Amino acid sequence: MLIDLARARLETPGCGHVLHFNNAGAALMPTPVIAAVEAHLDLESKIGGYEAADAASGQLEEAYEAVAELLGSDAEQVAMFESATRAWQMAFYSLRLGPGDRILTANGQTFSPIESFAGRAGKPVKLEVQRSRGAAPISVVVTPQSTRPHEELRQATADSWHILPHKGRRIAYIHMWSWATIEFQKVLLDSIIKSNTEGVDGFILDIRDGWGGAHLNYLGVFWRDVPLLERISREGKKGPFDTQIRKPAVLLVNEGTRSGKETIAYGAKKHRLARLVGERTAGAVVAGGPICLSDGSLLMLAQSEGRVDGVRLEGVGVSPDIEVPFDFRYAAGNDPQLTRALDVLTGQK
Repeated sequence: MLIDLARARLETPGCGHVLHFNNAGAALMPTPVIAAVEAHLDLESKIGGYEAADAASGQLEEAYEAVAELLGSDAEQVAMFESATRAWQMAFYSLRLGPGDRILTANGQTFSPIESFAGRAGKPVKLEVQRSRGAAPISVVVTPQSTRPHEELRQATADSWHILPHKGRRIAYIHMWSWATIEFQKVLLDSIIKSNTEGVDGFILDIRDGWGGAHLNYLGVFWRDVPLLERISREGKKGPFDTQIRKPAVLLVNEGTRSGKETIAYGAKKHRLARLVGERTAGAVVAGGPICLSDGSLLMLAQSEGRVDGVRLEGVGVSPDIEVPFDFRYAAGNDPQLTRALDVLTGQK
């Protein structure tokens, strides 16, 4: 789109008597802008500020469309702010950490996972982050929070559920960051109910990393022969109440899959309940118990060995059906193991 410079100068009164280069703060206002501001202030004086805003909402949407046309983008990709400073701040604070990011410094000091956040709950911490090898660092501001780890893991697991469209199919996904108590199993069951209600074509259960703790009876979610319970409302609307994974499923595993999660992986592979994609599991199945030390530290001490169907997994782990190496460093959001799982469930070998 070409700009009519002669018209722009004509509609900008200031151009007649000043060379104005200080556009970073505020440019000279053209007459259409002056007229729009004055008309809106007049409307506010007559009907009120909130009411005037509602009345002008359509014009605001038209402004987004006009800017999008000028930039050659979609209106959803346009953001407007009252100043350049505010726009920069919003862009800066919208940056988030992603898998594979390398954290270099925190508040100008060498980064430490514990010391960099100690005593700073509720206070912003500026991180310098490298997203790709050799790239210039970017700044990301985070605000540490004091939380209950168990609840944080449970909420992260619940929040991870979503449906991934892939090659014309819809695949449900959830990351079991922990499986240590029945609360996490309930989160999984809720996600299965939602997935079945949505009519998904497959299910990915991500058990990479995090904590273990799963019981072998959790494998029951893969049993397709459980009778299907259906709810019918007074209005006659039908809906499944189905806690079983009845569609093809994949378990994502890696060297961070440990403890009870490994027994789930072993059982799913042996009985062909789901395909395993990723890397060999940790081989850390020995049962342990926590011991509080006098300095406040917690020692996890091995207490007994566990075997599954007589098979010793300790130090051995469970190999995947489809091995996909993944070096997460500088991954920049890419996850080849997840991509392969999606391909498996959509018929792409």
